[in-house]
Amino acid sequence: MTKTFFMMLICLLTSIDANSVSLGAQSGHVDPKMRAVDRDWDYFKSIPCDRLAKITFHSRSEEILLAKRKSQCIDKYKAFLPKPLDR
Repeated sequence: MTKTFFMMLICLLTSIDANSVSLGAQSGHVDPKMRAVDRDWDYFKSIPCDRLAKITFHSRSEEILLAKRKSQCIDKYKAFLPKPLDR
């Protein structure tokens, strides 16, 4: 019985016409589409402080994350900034 099953399976597989199989391309031409995906906090926290000025944001959420990272860098160097004298 298994031999008959395999023979039928082989006949079925070899009889499939390559043109009848659709891989999603109806017209034969597929254009890749760019989809904007916001970068997350893991991306922004990995950027060194000296490179933050070169980073541009592409959405409001990225703008917020970039501002948060800049704030972290400023806090890191606040100890080295001159402080006004209290009089």
